[in-house]
Amino acid sequence: LDNKEWKDAVTFSEDGSILAANFEGVNAEEIKVLTTAFEDESVTIGRGLTFCGNHYEVHKFFENVLYGRRGDTSETIGIAMCQSKDKSGNKVFTVITYASPVLS
Repeated sequence: LDNKEWKDAVTFSEDGSILAANFEGVNAEEIKVLTTAFEDESVTIGRGLTFCGNHYEVHKFFENVLYGRRGDTSETIGIAMCQSKDKSGNKVFTVITYASPVLS
């Protein structure tokens, strides 16, 4: 998870196990909630996402990708989340955050 345009990044399994992260102190409770993000579009857009202690509004929701932002016009941080499957067919998720000028 080494990308110079990403601020924070974490990959985790559907049971909440952390597979990789580019920072220390991943919040297990946040990850547990994030494992349900793709279950219901209206719930996820309504509640947004919490990651690294910050709340993000979700603007777009697709089958395997969603994204949003927090902040205002002077300082904004984006978030993107995707879901896929590993070789065994288990769900795997990755969440990244990124600052301007990177866009969703």
